[in-house]
Amino acid sequence: MQEPKPTTDAPRAGRPWIWPLAVVGMLSVSMTVCAITVIAAVGDPSYAIEDDYYQKAVDWDHSREVEIASGRLGWQADATLTTGDGLLTVTIDDADGAPVTDALVRAMVFHHARRGDAQELVLRAQGNGRYTAVLNRPREGQWQVRIRASRGQDHFVLTQDIFSRGGAP
Repeated sequence: MQEPKPTTDAPRAGRPWIWPLAVVGMLSVSMTVCAITVIAAVGDPSYAIEDDYYQKAVDWDHSREVEIASGRLGWQADATLTTGDGLLTVTIDDADGAPVTDALVRAMVFHHARRGDAQELVLRAQGNGRYTAVLNRPREGQWQVRIRASRGQDHFVLTQDIFSRGGAP
């Protein structure tokens, strides 16, 4: 009598559900990592783009004309920021070196490490061409200050990078 030959068609003993579970587990880990990445990218104020960047690109010619006209005024501005009290001070002088008084001065200010925390400020006249405003959440480091000043028909714009100082003046 001959012994039967073993066949390869015999069912295997073990856990047939382990491989589908492993695939589902790997997909779940991948989706979790993607979700964490998206939340970090959207929620972190360090990651930000220029507001309304497309419209600014479309209006570039007009913006350049405003900058040229502003340069013709001959006004000079100097901005300082103290970290301790968050005081932004902008001093504006005309072409003759006289203080620019009675101007409406606005500034858009942001720390280079936190572009998403940009602040729009209206500065108050302190006299003698000096204008001030208080920032929320001041911190030491490199800041960008975009100044817009208007007095009558005169419009002045200037973008300035400044380094904030610690303590009050």
